[in-house]
Amino acid sequence: MKNKILFLITFCISTQLVFSQIQTNIGSPLPFQKDDNVAKKSLFEKKASSDFFQKIPFDSISQTNSEKNGKFIVGKNFSVDYTPENSGTTFITDEGQFVWRLGIYSPDAAAIGLVFSEFEIPEEGKLFIYNPNQTNILGAFTSINNNSNKILPISPLSGDSIIIEYQEPWKSKLQARLKIGKVSHNTLDIAAKNVLGTGTFGASEACSTHAAFVEKAKDIRRAACLLYVTGNTYTWLGSGTLINNSEGKPYLLTAAHNVDETDCEKTIISYFNYEVPAIDSLIRGSQEFTLGGATLIARAFNIDFALLELTQMPPFDYRPYLAGWNRETTVPAPLMGVQHPQGDIKRVSFENDVPVSTTYPYEDLKETVLSDSHWKINKWDKGTTEPGSSGSALFDNDNLIVGGLTGGESECSNPILDYYFRLNKAWDYYTLSTKQLKCWLDSENSDVTKMEGKDPYESNPCVRINNINTSEKLGKEYIGNGKTGLLSGHNELLHTEFAEKFVRDTNSYLYGVYIVPAIGKRDVNSKVYVKVYNGTDAPANLLTSVEFNPKEMKYRATGFYYDNKSTFLEKENYIRFENPICVDNSFFVSYEITYDAVDSFAVYMVNNRDISLANTAYYKNGDTWKPFTEHPYRPISTSLWIEPVLRKDDGSYIYDPLADETSTVIYPNPCNDHVTVHNVDAKARTYKVYDLQGKLVLQTTGSSISVNINTNRLPIGIYFLRITSDNTHETHKIIKQ
Repeated sequence: MKNKILFLITFCISTQLVFSQIQTNIGSPLPFQKDDNVAKKSLFEKKASSDFFQKIPFDSISQTNSEKNGKFIVGKNFSVDYTPENSGTTFITDEGQFVWRLGIYSPDAAAIGLVFSEFEIPEEGKLFIYNPNQTNILGAFTSINNNSNKILPISPLSGDSIIIEYQEPWKSKLQARLKIGKVSHNTLDIAAKNVLGTGTFGASEACSTHAAFVEKAKDIRRAACLLYVTGNTYTWLGSGTLINNSEGKPYLLTAAHNVDETDCEKTIISYFNYEVPAIDSLIRGSQEFTLGGATLIARAFNIDFALLELTQMPPFDYRPYLAGWNRETTVPAPLMGVQHPQGDIKRVSFENDVPVSTTYPYEDLKETVLSDSHWKINKWDKGTTEPGSSGSALFDNDNLIVGGLTGGESECSNPILDYYFRLNKAWDYYTLSTKQLKCWLDSENSDVTKMEGKDPYESNPCVRINNINTSEKLGKEYIGNGKTGLLSGHNELLHTEFAEKFVRDTNSYLYGVYIVPAIGKRDVNSKVYVKVYNGTDAPANLLTSVEFNPKEMKYRATGFYYDNKSTFLEKENYIRFENPICVDNSFFVSYEITYDAVDSFAVYMVNNRDISLANTAYYKNGDTWKPFTEHPYRPISTSLWIEPVLRKDDGSYIYDPLADETSTVIYPNPCNDHVTVHNVDAKARTYKVYDLQGKLVLQTTGSSISVNINTNRLPIGIYFLRITSDNTHETHKIIKQ
């Protein structure tokens, strides 16, 4: 806290968030013509301003910087009231699709954020939020984000303008309830490079090691996350850590000063897996792995600890880890601190000496500090902590949490005097359950002093794989030999598709793929598609195809216009499939391009592998797939930078997209206390309901045409109903409201 406080004027969102901010790769914003915002006749009589762009009245002169209780403050809020009925433009496409578009403009903003104070959309509805040049697109947000409070916060997007676009099939009237209640003007962009002091990527000091390069931290780094918190007036960044407990709940440990305002924990957006990839530290990590909202479980301001419960366990493909803990008074060294300094990617600091028990020496806590409640790090042997590190965990030599960061004075040039609240002090110093850790982390009252860490999906976890060896280098490779263009992208030979082969020892569920392009430009009329095939010697049976890039669009004072763009390059891009895909033990992930420009899209590929070694990359020449070792102008043994996230097929639930084509009728859907299944006959059937993590939560049998399933005790959320009869099965998605 002290000497770790940096204030950046920002206007950000304030809301109650009770559901996960989960995006799926479904569709894209519709093609946008320059004059759409004025040429289309609105379906509604606008009762407020009908201007397409709403300008935020940011007055930098009237704003003053200040330090607020040790938090890394980055924002302040604007209240608005924007709906399809009173703002922007609305129209129906020739295909019968209702579209609402609204622009928000705040001059000189590094990023803009917003919150829907009313959000409830039908199952067919899709919401997209994007900046005008579409280098950053959030969505599709679908009905999976519906929740009891009918609120949806959106992470900030880069730039001083954003576009909101909502789509749904037109059915004589608008089905969705949408209202934007808060908008933010950010001078700090957590999604951008720190080039002019307005981005967080690369903003942290270099003396702390990237977490991805610390083998000892390979599990516990999956527990650490970046926190984006919205209070009543300000917004701030912090760090937190998932912590193991006897009930296996998604508890998160952080500093009390990170959640020191009423209900601010409900607005938290937690970023998991935000770290550089081990392959290259210059590549920005993915920010797609977010969860929204939490419940305050316990907090003591004079110790500065807080325990939260997330709205759900992070899904399979988030690859979460519940870190273990040690409440003993003796802490084995060496120690590690895992954190998100200045909202940057994850870093690690190291201390070889045993910490000293002490009293926090500064006066920036909300309440008078409790005596002897902290561990003191006299001097880091490597690394430091910074603003935004507050709340991050201190780990002992056994990778067990012993405390969380309150504040201190360290910096790279003088890494001294950091203070962590003691976990053993927070354990049961207070008898009240809302001010202690004991009754939550050890609800069985086993009196254990240590608990090992745990993967909540340890029986069959998701893994991230690639075909790239640690000694190999990746690059942007040109064909050469008299031919122009990229080996793994647009080129003179007009190769249209490129694929990476993966071989496992069993069939798998594929949840998504990371793709890292070396070049991200493309022509306005070009699209890139990610495809998944089964196959042995080459891609054979197509399983799915999803769009990778939406269309290009930019904005200037005279309106919208098209242009080529540089997007997606030099950062991880995670394409999350709407439903997991069952793939054979030999499968391919590809990307398909069209030809309106040269050198506009290409993925990094290995460039120093001996030609005699195994090749896993393929290209498509016309209708024929060829390995890169048979390239006519530059034969090469290589691999593409494509990394699937998958788990073994263990016979448990997997969504069957063909199920919706059956004659079975599921109603009402969404449901409340029950759902009825109307079958085509009265055969005996088994009905199993699974949650998003694949856990069986409900099971029944029936042998009639109509079967009622009691869903009254299920929490609000998305579930999958698997119906089995005579060794056949079908699976349907159901929504509990």
